[in-house]
Amino acid sequence: AAAIEGYFRFMNYSSGEALALSLLAAVDDKRREPLSRIYKALGLPVMLQDVSGKMIYKTLCDRLDKYSKDFIEIVDFDAASGGRWVIRKVDLDAAKKIFAKRIALISKGFEDDKTI
Repeated sequence: AAAIEGYFRFMNYSSGEALALSLLAAVDDKRREPLSRIYKALGLPVMLQDVSGKMIYKTLCDRLDKYSKDFIEIVDFDAASGGRWVIRKVDLDAAKKIFAKRIALISKGFEDDKTI
């Protein structure tokens, strides 16, 4: 959500819309489609518009590269536990891979990029 807001400087997406997109990208496939239908009914975005996923990924990586620690805590959806949100401590490279996969779910053309 922060990378989406930061890239657009809060102009294209509100904080709530950016958070909604990030939540949609984080849930498992089983829950993504029903959640997408709810978003559409509420007028919320289900895909990034007017930007490539690669640009959002670059913004996110630039922020992570400035991080002074070797690990970061990320919020993750744990489908195996019945659908709980958990906080995981992962190294920066693993975080980049997780975020790349999430960005691919809410943007067009990014899933074919060799960086993920």
